[in-house]
Amino acid sequence: MSRYFKVKRNTEAWDKINHLWTFGDKWIANKIEIESFLGFPMQKNLYLDIETLTIDRSVLPREWENQFKKNTYPATAKKNSKINIQWRELANKLKLEVVRSSELSISLGIFGQVSTYYPQINEEYYFKLKDDTSRAWDKINDWAEVEWAEEIKEYDFLRIQATWIEQREFEQTS
Repeated sequence: MSRYFKVKRNTEAWDKINHLWTFGDKWIANKIEIESFLGFPMQKNLYLDIETLTIDRSVLPREWENQFKKNTYPATAKKNSKINIQWRELANKLKLEVVRSSELSISLGIFGQVSTYYPQINEEYYFKLKDDTSRAWDKINDWAEVEWAEEIKEYDFLRIQATWIEQREFEQTS
């Protein structure tokens, strides 16, 4: 049986998970400038990476080909290529960042434990432990001792999630 947890508000964990789900907003806010640099749409073509320009190979401009590694899918710019240096400068100027769930799990001390972080549902964040959670979590017998999360029943989480999905679908069709 899966184990679900609600992240408590006003905790460092809630702030970190919120950051995971909202860092992309800055990319969207700078879409025009990013697309101007690229010369093609971001959506489905640009991989979120601030260190290496990574794009779908199908949109790789011919004039950039020699600045990208051969036979990489997606296309990955060479580290010291002119285009990659310009990309890093743009990412730095726009203060773009990338947050990965693995980085979050490491910072929370639960790396390898979480199978899913859920987007905000009714202003709350939830996560699901892997069904084969490691023994490290078994050492925590009383979840009341974990200040930033509280365990909830699977059926309660599924009910919350279903209601949230239904509400979103209703809003999209209205």
